[in-house]
Amino acid sequence: MSLNSSSKRPDPTQLKRAIIVIHGLNRDPGTYMSNMLSALAQVKSHPEVSTDSVAILAPYFANGDDKYTGYYPWVNGSGAGKGAISSALVWKGSQWASGAENQYPSTITTVSSYYVLDQLTQYFDNKTLFPNMNQIVVAGHSLGAQTVQRYCEVGNALTTNSPVVYWIGNPNSFGWMTTDRPIDYSSCSTYDDWRDGLNGYSNSYGSALVSSGRPAVLRNYNSKKIAYARGTFDLGDDSSTCAPYTTGVNRNERFFNFIKAFPPVKGFTTVDYVAKGHDAGGMFASDAGQARLFLDNFDGSGSKAFDFGYPRIQDGDDPYPDPAKSSAIAPTSPGTFSGMTYQGCYSDQNPSALSLKSYSRDDNTIELCTATCAASGYRIAGLEFGREMAAPTAISCPASDATIFTASDGQTFLVECGIDHEAGDIGNPVYPGTFAACVSQCASTSGCVDVSYVNNGPCYLKSSLGKVLTNSGIWGAKLVMGTTSSSSSIAVFSSSASSSSAASGPAPSSANGSSSSATGTTSTASSSSITASTGSTSASLAITSSSSLIVTPSSSISSVSSSTSLTTSASLPSGIIAKGCYVDGNTRALATQIYSNSSNTPSLCATACQQQGHKYSGTEYGQECWCGPNLPITAATASDCSSTCAGDSTQKCGGGFRLSVTEDTTWQQKLFARASYGTWNLMSCYQDNVNSQRTLPSSVAVGDSSSVTIAKCLDACAAKGFRYCGAEYYRECYGSAEQPADSLAVSGYSDPLLAGCNYACSGNSTEACGGANKVLVYTNNGTTTQE
Repeated sequence: MSLNSSSKRPDPTQLKRAIIVIHGLNRDPGTYMSNMLSALAQVKSHPEVSTDSVAILAPYFANGDDKYTGYYPWVNGSGAGKGAISSALVWKGSQWASGAENQYPSTITTVSSYYVLDQLTQYFDNKTLFPNMNQIVVAGHSLGAQTVQRYCEVGNALTTNSPVVYWIGNPNSFGWMTTDRPIDYSSCSTYDDWRDGLNGYSNSYGSALVSSGRPAVLRNYNSKKIAYARGTFDLGDDSSTCAPYTTGVNRNERFFNFIKAFPPVKGFTTVDYVAKGHDAGGMFASDAGQARLFLDNFDGSGSKAFDFGYPRIQDGDDPYPDPAKSSAIAPTSPGTFSGMTYQGCYSDQNPSALSLKSYSRDDNTIELCTATCAASGYRIAGLEFGREMAAPTAISCPASDATIFTASDGQTFLVECGIDHEAGDIGNPVYPGTFAACVSQCASTSGCVDVSYVNNGPCYLKSSLGKVLTNSGIWGAKLVMGTTSSSSSIAVFSSSASSSSAASGPAPSSANGSSSSATGTTSTASSSSITASTGSTSASLAITSSSSLIVTPSSSISSVSSSTSLTTSASLPSGIIAKGCYVDGNTRALATQIYSNSSNTPSLCATACQQQGHKYSGTEYGQECWCGPNLPITAATASDCSSTCAGDSTQKCGGGFRLSVTEDTTWQQKLFARASYGTWNLMSCYQDNVNSQRTLPSSVAVGDSSSVTIAKCLDACAAKGFRYCGAEYYRECYGSAEQPADSLAVSGYSDPLLAGCNYACSGNSTEACGGANKVLVYTNNGTTTQE
């Protein structure tokens, strides 16, 4: 159980809330404890919500595979089932998720995992022990969410003093309480077996209820206060049997089919849509996650906390949006948005008329959809089902060479036909079936920046852009808009019937601040080029093999005008304000370039930066859009920002080494570098790989690279006896007995995120795990904060 702010057991009389969080398939309660504590630390809207008033318990449902890892004592040669020599409860396989009875110890094999949840709930509900307890939450994500959902089906209707809420986040499947399904089940004889249905239920726990019939089970389910949490970017699937496919092809479809078949109980059930993937830490720490997990009924008044706001998705959507975030004005059609003109209402089909589904999100608007498409260079956008947005794309070689493909989570890739990047392979190749699916697999894989695909064959995911290798059999695509990028070089030539000009200046920089220059000559290192002509006007763009530039796949590329006679008045999205003109330089004032295209406007750039989680945006050279967390330091005169916006000749978009800056006043920090974790205190963000030498020389194995958190890294370092420990590049962990050299600490920044340690941990998107050649270092001071 979690400890309080003094690193001691919490005072039971001070606790107002208890959260019982169920781990996933990997049986890693420490990860879930860390993620929940991190989310708790991010709650700022209520001064009393802290580890002093909220207890977090992460029970461990061990199975037989854990006996050799020290989780419970075991003696070999003791006879069948008698090796367990303690009273620790152990289940067979993942049967703990279905409420089955335990396997060990052999002297007691009648304890259901659901009975354990009953006992934990009743423990926190004991008013003698916890006199001020106002709310109990039983929460689960992934397989943990499946556990909670099935527990709601057959779990005892407990009579409690404190209300109990069951938080269900991104389960791979749902247990259905009827025999029908939305998809044909004739070829799946097990479609209704328990846990996908109720057939063949053999557990002792809940058997009387199930034998009473399905309507009784449904009544029991609807009697529970359930909080559904749906990650709108979670489009994956982990099914190993045919049954889940009778309810949908992936987690997203299964959720919507389930709540359609079993509608949420109005005023009793909440449904939150969160712009996250299959990310437990991110779901916990989201606005909606904080509201349901930590804030609702905190004071015992029954009040509900606001979350992310409007618009509502459907009946049953969370009825507690923040009125301050309401959009009172709905755009009407026909009209023009982000340079796109309304064309009418068209029927869709399968396959979709617009083949790229760019996103499905709760705050969809015409402006957001068109801005997203325009930012990625598309000239057609479409909205469907209220919350979906699509754009046309073709992705094959050679037809799609040097064009842009945008994955469903918004990450953008440049197609490079015949280009393979040496080394950097992430694990074994996958076989997704299509080039688009290969690139989408990269987008959903932490640390992936490039793919090499063999048509109808393997897909190789890459973590780095190595040496360029020419291979006509490879269909390549590299990340150009996402969490990481690398340095680039650009050459632009434009001409008209009466004049010509060449652009020169610094090229787009990478996310870590490096930059390179560009002049009016083409780069010999370019791996692709785009040339377009319209009448007497032509433009050519050359891109190096490591470019972070986003190319606009349109029939023309607008040249930069130097006219200064136009006004700068322009409307900005709600919550975005203009900050003025600021100086830029070789060390970028706003370090991350989102795009450079012919549709650029301050509004488009601000929206694109907002989508990527940045507070400040800046337009430069007419076409460029830059983002960052801090306002640039040096202000310039307004007349310095005189470049006409490429997407609107009536607006100004910076100038040479000048940024027209806007601020998102609604921005909230979502990534944190915690000051301490138990025995460890944060030191600083350090440079790594200086002269090919590691700042912390010893690599430390953490386990599954897709679920790394700071806590897991520090625990692994402690087990090795290291006093200094650091995380780097999403998932890497390093340790040392010696303090790193002070000279390697990134100077000039008190905030390690600004120093470059701003890559989210692969196991928790709200925690920082270093950066590219930047290691976030902690030191052990010998105290504990968690047990």
